[in-house]
Amino acid sequence: MSYALDYATNAYFAVSVSSSSSYISDPAPLADAHPSLFYVGKVGALNDVLLLGAPQSDSDVAKRALNALSDVESVDVQVPAQRPEEDVVTRHRYSVGMLGAPKSDVDAV
Repeated sequence: MSYALDYATNAYFAVSVSSSSSYISDPAPLADAHPSLFYVGKVGALNDVLLLGAPQSDSDVAKRALNALSDVESVDVQVPAQRPEEDVVTRHRYSVGMLGAPKSDVDAV
């Protein structure tokens, strides 16, 4: 499941919890650490990493509140990133062997 994240308005935190934490089976109470926090969901297939958000204006205090919880191992601020568009010229040069790619790589393109 993917979420529509609004980085212009909110800060998002990947919260790693201990493997024995009750937050793994019931993560919603993590948001109780600060009034502005809200639970977004799990991070991929990782059971012990949860995504929470808070308004940008409260991000510092929300992060400190999460770090203060006993079962929380780390809190990482998530930064939006875009994939660069594929460089068509470089791909062509690899496909014709101009950049010294191994033959197996050339055949795969």
